[in-house]
Amino acid sequence: MTTPIEVIITDWSGVLSDDLSRVHDTTNKTLVHYGAKEIPLQQFKREFDIPFENFYERMDVFNPMKEVQKTFGKLYESSKVKIKPFSGIRETLRFLKEQQDKALILASGHRPEYIKREAESYGITKYFNRIKGGFPLKGDVMDEVIKEFGVDPEKILLVEDMECALRDAKQRGINTLAIAGEGSYRTYAKLMASKPDFIASDFYCLKLCWYNFFT
Repeated sequence: MTTPIEVIITDWSGVLSDDLSRVHDTTNKTLVHYGAKEIPLQQFKREFDIPFENFYERMDVFNPMKEVQKTFGKLYESSKVKIKPFSGIRETLRFLKEQQDKALILASGHRPEYIKREAESYGITKYFNRIKGGFPLKGDVMDEVIKEFGVDPEKILLVEDMECALRDAKQRGINTLAIAGEGSYRTYAKLMASKPDFIASDFYCLKLCWYNFFT
């Protein structure tokens, strides 16, 4: 890259938080609640989509999405499946924060109260300039960041595991790093189809590659 990165926007689930198993489990319980069939993990990674309506309609759930999300939220809260931060994220976030004049934005479709609580439990809230929950589609966040920080899109990096957000970033001229690891929400093939600028197995790779590609 010829332009140094000044702002990093990172997703939460599948990138920083290893919560795929819990979300998959909760999704299956939600499907069953509405009379649909459970799906195996690999099918979930192929089929999961944003907006959420697209996914649930393919799974034969046609109830109002506010109702479905409320049901999902209750089942997510009661789930016994554990979540945890991915290995190396604290070290990587600390490294990025130490880089002069760099802003870190956490943006997620996860409910605001969930993401703040989970980030606090991981001990990483101090690394972020902004934490934005309830944004499954990241375009609005990208536009806000460009305006608020007065930064050119080419100086922003989006770290994501959903191809819809990667495409939105590329349309705005924002650099993209796709995370295609075991805990990512989409398959490697799906992410590659969005033609990200970079692709890696985990967030920690950002620290390892920082001086080679992002400065």
